[in-house]
Formats: sequence, C-alpha cells, structure tokens
Amino acid sequence: TENDLENFSLGKYDAKPYADMKMIQSKEDSGGQRPRSKQPEMADIDSALIPAIQNKEYLKRYQKESIREYINNGREILLTQIAINDKIEEANHLREFIESEEEQLREGKRLFEEDKQKFNKYLEDQENKANEAAAICKKLAEEKQHLIDEINELNKEIQETDSEYRKSCMYLESY
Repeated sequence: TENDLENFSLGKYDAKPYADMKMIQSKEDSGGQRPRSKQPEMADIDSALIPAIQNKEYLKRYQKESIREYINNGREILLTQIAINDKIEEANHLREFIESEEEQLREGKRLFEEDKQKFNKYLEDQENKANEAAAICKKLAEEKQHLIDEINELNKEIQETDSEYRKSCMYLESY
C-alpha cells in the first residue's frame, strides 16, 4: 500500500490530500460505530478517488479553455460595463442638456409673455388713441358741418339781402 501511496504522489495521482483520510466502514462491519484508529486501505482510497481523479483530469483538459472563457467573459463584462457607463454618462449629459434647453424655453416663454403683454398694452393704447382721434375727428366734422350749414344760411341771407337790395335799387330807380 505504500507503493500505491508513492504512485499517487509521483504525479499519476495526487493522493496527499487523501493520505490522512480515515476509513469509513459500513454500520454492519463496525456495529454502527466508526473505528478511529484504523487507517484506510489503499484499495478503498483508490476506488473512492476514481471520480475525483477523473474530475481532476477533466479540469486539467478543459481548464485552459475555461480560463480563456473566463478571461473572455471578464473582458466582455468589462467592455459591457464600460459601454453601460458611457451610455449612463451620455444619458446624464443629455438629461443636463434637456434641462438647460427646458430652462431656456421657460425663460423664452416668460420673455414672450412679457413681450405679448407689452404689445397688447401698446395695441390698447393705440386703440384708445385711435378712438380719441376718431372722437375728435367726429366732433370736428360736426363742427365743420355746422359751420357749412351756417355759411349756407349766411349765403342765403346775403342772397336775400342782395335780392332785396336790388329790388330796392330798382324801385328807387323807377322813382
């Protein structure tokens, strides 16, 4: 059995972790109790280690690929995280840009409302001035019409007076 232990430690099998393993016997052999002083036999260790050895050989064969895959996966995760961080940074930049644009729009809207109020006040003032001018114009037109009527009456009176004067002159000439 020591030969088997040497075979394990020479690289064919790695038995060092299993060298101090205690033998587990079935309950029928020991009466339900485990003996503590009895060392396991190499044949039992050998048969117990076959799945572990096969797993170790499997890992040795595929470990290089799994390391490459692990590195590639890590690289992909890193690149994805970088891309995510870039997208987050870009989204934050866009969010700040949108907020500044919204602030500019609010400021523009406020200025537009002020200008609109000023323009409406200007229109109202102009309308009031136009109404005042129209009232003045109407008053002047009425005065003009009144003066025209008065002139016409005076012209009539002048014509009547002239007519009477001529009649009187004619009457006086006839005498």
